Amino acid sequence: HLARLLDAGVADGVPWAVAEPPAGATLDALLADIGPMPADLAAGFAAQVAGALAAAHAAGLAHGGVAADRVTVAPLEPMGKTAPDGSPRLRPAAGAAATLHDLG
Repeated sequence: HLARLLDAGVADGVPWAVAEPPAGATLDALLADIGPMPADLAAGFAAQVAGALAAAHAAGLAHGGVAADRVTVAPLEPMGKTAPDGSPRLRPAAGAAATLHDLG
């Protein structure tokens, strides 16, 4: 549940990393569309993010704040509704997974 690391290094003593952005919607955008999600779905996504953080720590990587705009959920399916701008409102599809995409 971590985005694939493309490159990493240290510049002027500051470590940096570039990760492949996963397909899907950020969790904050998804929550803006669907509102609060069922507890079992939220708990499942939280467990996936916790697993991603554990894997990052095991690899010796540090992370900054973990927030909904740094988590991507996919796959998604249309809700049958549209946003004011005409874009489809989406919800997690069966088997959707959360991916942590920014360790910043």
